[in-house]
Amino acid sequence: KTEPENAALVEFARLVNANLIWLQTGIGRGAGQLPREGRSVPAITLEQATKDSIDYASEEMIHTYYPCSDKAFIVPINDGRNEPTYKAGYRVVIDPLRKPVPGKMVLAVVNREPVFGEYAEKSGKRVVIRPLNDKWPTEILNPKKGDRIIGTMTEFAGQAP
Repeated sequence: KTEPENAALVEFARLVNANLIWLQTGIGRGAGQLPREGRSVPAITLEQATKDSIDYASEEMIHTYYPCSDKAFIVPINDGRNEPTYKAGYRVVIDPLRKPVPGKMVLAVVNREPVFGEYAEKSGKRVVIRPLNDKWPTEILNPKKGDRIIGTMTEFAGQAP
């Protein structure tokens, strides 16, 4: 276990708009001080997200920090293909209206299964979803089999409660 250098901690507090004393001790106000420019989005299952027409029905609404469309939603990550960055059980905000670009994380349907990974284009037309964990295979989308991009990740929402 290490202690952060004071200058680094001060800079981090400034970047995230947090109270320095709260970061150092956990005492006082500090949580919830980031400005929220997002909206309330439903937390749905991967099964709901991968239907041909997304089922937005949810009892849980979560407010995002960053702007996203009214079609955005939160889903859990279901496997270890992107560990240690994104672990199974973590949740991410996916926006179906945000155009995927190479290097961004996306949610896709490949062989009728949900796949979360890094978007890449090969040879101009072929689309692949690369895992961040090298132990998992790269997935090639085949639109003729119903494979498709569902949406692009706009933010990491943390662990599910």
